[in-house]
Amino acid sequence: MSDEQQKTEQESPADGVVGPEAVNADAASADAVGGDTVSADDVVVADTAPAGRNRRKVLLASVVAVLVLALAGGVAYLGWNHYQVNQAEQARTDATSAAKAQAEKMFSYDYGNVEKEMAAASNGLTGDFKKQFDTLVKQQVVPAAKEKQLTVKAIVVGQAPISTTPDSAVVLLFVNQIANGNTGPNASFTPSRIKMDMKKVDGNWLVGGLETI
Repeated sequence: MSDEQQKTEQESPADGVVGPEAVNADAASADAVGGDTVSADDVVVADTAPAGRNRRKVLLASVVAVLVLALAGGVAYLGWNHYQVNQAEQARTDATSAAKAQAEKMFSYDYGNVEKEMAAASNGLTGDFKKQFDTLVKQQVVPAAKEKQLTVKAIVVGQAPISTTPDSAVVLLFVNQIANGNTGPNASFTPSRIKMDMKKVDGNWLVGGLETI
């Protein structure tokens, strides 16, 4: 073998080794045969783009649902709070009005009609206090009214709720009593401060107790 042949064989690439030129040539050949090619990146984008849009739609729907629920909860809370405020205000008004009316009934009477008037006043009472009042009227008020021919007028000159709930209240009353009888020419005047316990029974505010202060 000549020196030139040996030199040529030594400079030739080894069998099975592909150089850069060969790779470039293969790519060009593939373009010529197969036309346009789709890269791996293009495939991934094609597969994931619809899924991404779906996830965004689901996320948006979830956010909207949360906002709707929060808004509904807020509206419900405000409505319930408004209802409670109205109920409390109504209880204060009704209990105070009932306490004033009952005090004037309980402490006003005329000796000629005392039994009937006290029976009407008793209808506005409840519980053990009603029994105590009826006993007091029978044993003391009626006999004294008839004996002294008393005419008593009670006027509430001031009232204020101390505490209230939808079913109970404590009301402060300022009551003036003016009494006339056969014991003297002049009327007697008696001011009182009364703390009256009110109970709501079957929709009506009734007196459940009282205390003079």
